[in-house]
Amino acid sequence: MDRPAPASDLDPRIAALQAVRPFERLTRQELTLVAEIVESRAFDPGEIVHQGERPLPALYVTIGGSLVRHDNGRVAATLNGLTDLLTYEPSPALHAGAAGARLLVISQGYFFTLMQECPEFLLGLITLPPPEDAQP
Repeated sequence: MDRPAPASDLDPRIAALQAVRPFERLTRQELTLVAEIVESRAFDPGEIVHQGERPLPALYVTIGGSLVRHDNGRVAATLNGLTDLLTYEPSPALHAGAAGARLLVISQGYFFTLMQECPEFLLGLITLPPPEDAQP
């Protein structure tokens, strides 16, 4: 069973989540619950984050630095893995940008629970603009 993060670790996670759409729609209590289950990951500049041949197994929320797409060399969106989780289509390969990358990772199971238990999160997802490379 996962252990909740210590309270001292939660405030920075809450602040980071609250600054990202669609999490800004959540209440402080909901954000606290999400902050308890996210996993923090840090990647060095250029480090491979995702090989790209399979769907991402979680929602990756970039809270520092950046992720870069291998297919076009552009900085990736703040949320990665959303399409992967919903359609099982793989994202392009990703690596950490020049300043590295700091991510909060929400596992697939928690992601679907969050959608079910927090309607404001789901509404926030619906109102996200389509990715730049989305097909018309």
